[in-house]
Amino acid sequence: AGMTDGMRYGSAPERRARLLQIVEEQGFSSTTELMVALGVSDMTVRRDAQKLAEEGRVRIVHGGVSMLPTFDLQGSRQYEERAGLMAAAKLAIARTAAARVHEDEVIAIDAGTSAREVARALPTTLPLTVVTHSASAIADLMGRPSTTLIALGGMLHHETLSFDGPLVVDAISELQVDTFYLAASGVGPRGVFCANDFDAVTKRALIDIAARVVLILDSSKFHASAMVLVCDFSFVDEVLVDDGISADDLAMLQAAGVAVTVVSV
Repeated sequence: AGMTDGMRYGSAPERRARLLQIVEEQGFSSTTELMVALGVSDMTVRRDAQKLAEEGRVRIVHGGVSMLPTFDLQGSRQYEERAGLMAAAKLAIARTAAARVHEDEVIAIDAGTSAREVARALPTTLPLTVVTHSASAIADLMGRPSTTLIALGGMLHHETLSFDGPLVVDAISELQVDTFYLAASGVGPRGVFCANDFDAVTKRALIDIAARVVLILDSSKFHASAMVLVCDFSFVDEVLVDDGISADDLAMLQAAGVAVTVVSV
C-alpha cells in the first residue's frame, strides 16, 4: 500500500491534519473509520495517530483514536482508563439495547460508533425493520435477509460516515418508527449535544417520527464538550448508560425526569 497511501492528500502533514479534524469532530474515531475516510492502510493510520499522540494532540485508545477532553475533571490517568473502557461500555450498552428489540419492530439507528454497535448486536434471524442514515450500519445490516433495511440516502459526510441533508430529512418525514436509538457526542443539564449542525438536524427529524427515544450513552460523554444542542431531556424516554457513570451524573439525569438503565460492563 506504500505507493498509494495518501494519494488523496498531497502530504503526510495534510493527511494528519485531516485525521485530527475527524477525531475532533467525533471525539473518538475507530481505526477502520479513519482508514475509510483517509483512503489509507491500517499501518498509515496507526503511524499518523502515533505521531499526533507524541505531539499530545490525541490519545490512542482501544480500537481507535480519541480526543483529549477539553477540560479534564478527573486527572488524565483516570481519563485514559475510562477511554480504554469505552469500547467495552459501548458493546455492553449495545447488547442490552439489541436484546430488547422484538419481532417485527420498526427501529431507527443513529450514526456514530455507539449506534453502530447496536446494529451489529441485533439478532441476525429476527424479522425487523431498521431505518438508518449510518453508512457503516447499512454495511453491517446489508447481508441479513430477515432485516428490512430502509437506508436514508443523501450526501455522505465522510467524517461521520453518515448520510445527511434535505434528502434525508424529507425521507424521514414520510416514516414512523417504534424506537429510535439516539447517540450523542455530549450530555449536560441542558440536554443532548452533538458535534455539528447537520447531525443535529437529522437527529431531530428522527426524534419527531419515533414513538420512543432511547439515548445510548457511554459514561465518558458527560465530560465531552459538544457544540450543538439536539434536544432537551423531555424528548428522551430512556437512557442506557454504562456503570462508569458518576453519582452526580446519574442524579442529573434523574432530576431531568428520564428513566435510566445502568448497564454493567
